[in-house]
Amino acid sequence: LAEQHLRDYRGFLDAGIAALDGLSPRAAAADPEKRPRLIELMKQHLVILEQRNRDQGLNLTLDWALEELGLRELL
Repeated sequence: LAEQHLRDYRGFLDAGIAALDGLSPRAAAADPEKRPRLIELMKQHLVILEQRNRDQGLNLTLDWALEELGLRELL
């Protein structure tokens, strides 16, 4: 499950996301106008992951992705 989680999020970082006007999270992280939207999107992902961890007794994290995106404020 941890490997699948890692693969999914590695792909997510480079995929075009509608909520970011088609930019990838990597591109949005570098765009001052899109960065706030990326932060909100990642906050939603963190809440969902936290709930999933609690419900399923998991210990999955997105810290590595937040580091790669330069979103240290969410760590």
